[in-house]
Amino acid sequence: MSVQTDGQFIICGNLEGKMTVFDQYGCILDMQAHQRCICQIKIEDRVYTCSWDGSVKIWSYPEQMDLLCTLSLENNSPVLCFDVQENKIIAGTSDGDVWIAVDDQITSVFRVGAPTLLIGCVVLHPDYYFVSAGEEIVVYDHQEQELVRLLKHTGLVTSILVHQDLLITSAEDMQIHCWKMNKWNEPLKILTGHTEGVRCLSAYKDRLVSGSYDASLRIWSLDDFQCKMILNAHQEEVNCVTLSKYMIVSCSDDEMTKVFDFYPQTMDQQCSKKLLRMMDKQTYVGQALRVLKETREYLTSKAIWIRIEQRSMMKHRTPDPERTLAGMLWQYSKGKDAVFILRKGDPDTFQIHPKHLSAVIFHSPL
Repeated sequence: MSVQTDGQFIICGNLEGKMTVFDQYGCILDMQAHQRCICQIKIEDRVYTCSWDGSVKIWSYPEQMDLLCTLSLENNSPVLCFDVQENKIIAGTSDGDVWIAVDDQITSVFRVGAPTLLIGCVVLHPDYYFVSAGEEIVVYDHQEQELVRLLKHTGLVTSILVHQDLLITSAEDMQIHCWKMNKWNEPLKILTGHTEGVRCLSAYKDRLVSGSYDASLRIWSLDDFQCKMILNAHQEEVNCVTLSKYMIVSCSDDEMTKVFDFYPQTMDQQCSKKLLRMMDKQTYVGQALRVLKETREYLTSKAIWIRIEQRSMMKHRTPDPERTLAGMLWQYSKGKDAVFILRKGDPDTFQIHPKHLSAVIFHSPL
């Protein structure tokens, strides 16, 4: 499973190849993007996805997210990782192949390490390719076309991140290595604390977030390389995390995607760790919340549904509003934490509760 955010939208991919897009109010797009698990997502001027089905797909963004291009090798070897820089894509497969695409055309294929070693991570840099194979990270100068260095962990390398002047790597040896760019003799710093392998990394400014098989997230300072906070975020392994200016989004084998407030400027004093909303599968409540926030009036469930249907990004869904929408809104209206107000004497007419006019609600595609 995978997740990515640019601060405006959250895009999730699941084991069945489904891609779901959320804005701050709820689900706005739910579609079958690949035939098998989506391994990685990147948001640039376009959205890029890779999958076990052997392809890297390029989507328009943010309008409609139409498929623009599909790239794959003839053997359809599962693509486990990729990276994008301007008009160039690098991708790694389970067969040990690394391929390069320029202007949406595959131009070269090469191999790193033994044929039995899958490519776990690839990163593009203006001067280098960083490619992981087993416990090693290959630093390859693509300008001079020569191997520069082999960097090593004592466990399978799981993530590579280039951030500012650092190369940051993680592995199943429970360690995070921070390397000063172009100084490869030994890591500048080794971060420890996770009790199981480190699965994923994401960074923003002077903060680094790591997700682990121990089901936790750790937030680190890249100024002093100290752990500032531990979030026991999940019940199972964390397999993807992404960090933007104001939020941390993580997904896990517990089939939950979670969103946390994140304010770097106040983290050392008082880091907000409020969970905005644990996601569930009922996407229409989020859409209804969005409609009622816009109108701030009483609306029947039928009127709400008509407005939801008019949203072009819902065109991929085939719901049954008569059976579900009114019931879900009524259920969400019960209790002290009511989201919707029912008009007195009318069980099918709703208004948003005033205290939720600025609330955020998300729903999971998993």
